[in-house]
Parts: sequence; structure tokens; C-alpha cells
Amino acid sequence: MTRLTKKALSEMLKNDYTMLYRPMPEEVKAMFPVWTANDSNNYKGLHFTVNHTGKMSGLASLSTTCKCGICPTRIEKALAGYGSKAELKKAVKATPLSKDFMICGFCFSDSQQNYQKDMTPTLVRNYEILNNGLVHSDWFPVLNSRFFRGESFGDFASVNAVLNFVTFAKKNPETTFTVWTKNPAFFYLAFKQVEKPENMIIVLSSVYVNKVAEVPERFRKFVDKVFTVHTKQSAKAENVTINCGARSCLSCLNCYRKDGPKEVHELLK
Repeated sequence: MTRLTKKALSEMLKNDYTMLYRPMPEEVKAMFPVWTANDSNNYKGLHFTVNHTGKMSGLASLSTTCKCGICPTRIEKALAGYGSKAELKKAVKATPLSKDFMICGFCFSDSQQNYQKDMTPTLVRNYEILNNGLVHSDWFPVLNSRFFRGESFGDFASVNAVLNFVTFAKKNPETTFTVWTKNPAFFYLAFKQVEKPENMIIVLSSVYVNKVAEVPERFRKFVDKVFTVHTKQSAKAENVTINCGARSCLSCLNCYRKDGPKEVHELLK
């Protein structure tokens, strides 16, 4: 490889993300003694969200997009007959939801990406990188944080994606990685190849509103928690304790600590 500059590296990674599947060249290591999340963002590696707002303020995450994989089908199916999320929300206020309604109809990520369209190409690129190959550990950043979130805008869509997060978690043993998924089968298959890291918490997201997902026997070895969203009517009628902090993840941490509750319940917004 010819001598690299930081500008050249940025252009190369921008045009050929398969470089991330190979060890970092020595010339790059010389330029970046520590590869950080900001370095990855600045030089067109994987993109890390480091400026979350709202309930996730203060956290960093690595995400893909709900515009790819299984998500679009689930969103479309959930919205069938309603036309839009706005119409769905109006209907919910008038009539209680049944327990076979998918939470995907209320997808915040889909709405946010429709509003902030510049997000989607970056998240799609992450999707392609994480699902089409195995990123070398050199290209995952060293973190200086106690907690990290996996998938805040999309979901795990392959065994490769899970294996990549395992590599990332193993590189940062002092950080707790909490990851959300509605696709636990990919984790089941991945953990036949590698051991689940001690610093990884896997949260199974309930597909249906007001209905806590059952964890099949084959998944119980690695699923740590179940996260479910409830309407106010259902939570009151069924005496569900809402234990999601909602306003601030960092002040709650029920999802980010292994000694926290095994079931986390949030009110539908």
C-alpha cells in the first residue's frame, strides 16, 4: 500500500468499506495510536451516534436502519388499514389496542428518518458493513464509556451483525454493551460459533404492544431481559408496573445493568 494521508484514508474508506474486513494497515496505526468513535466517524469507517438527544442523551450507539431487513415489512403490516402513524395514534386514543398489534406501527426510528432524511444513507452504510462481512477488531474503536447501546435505529439482520458486535464488546471489556433485538434467532446461531461476552446484555424487544414476549427455551441462555411497550389503558387494567425511566436512560439504567429487572415496561408515547 502506498503511503497514506488522513485525507486519502477517508476517501478510500468512503469508496471501499471492505477495507474494514482486513487488519488496519501499519501506516494507519501510526496515524491513530488509538482508534476512537470520532476517528471512525471522521474518516468514513463505521458511523457511531455520539450526540443522542432526549432519553438517550449522554449515551453512544452503533446502529443500522429500519429501512432495511425485516423492519420495513413489519412497519407496513402494522400500519395496514390506518394509512399513517398519525391516523393510528388517533385510533388508539379512541379504541384500546388488541394484543396482536405490532409495536412497529409506532416506530420512532422510521418517523425520525422520514423527517431527517440525511440519517438514512449513513445508517444504510452501517447496515451493509455489519451484515456483509466481519469487521476486523482493529477498526472497532476503543471506548471511554461505562455503557454503550447496540441498535437504536434498526435491528440485527444477520449472524454477521451479531458476530461484529461480539468483536466490538470483546475489544472493550470495561464497557457494558446493551443490545436490543426482535430477531433472537441470529444470536442463537452466532453463539453456536462464539461465546457470549460477559459485558453484553441482550434485550428481547416484544413485537406486540401490551404483550410481553415469551422467551423460548433455546434462547434463555443468552436473553437477559424483555422490553415491552404498553398503552396506558392496558397497563392500568392489568396492573403493569411501568419501570422504564422514559425521560433519561442514564438516570434509570434498568436495561443497562444485569442486576436490574428482567422485564422492563414502558408506556406508549
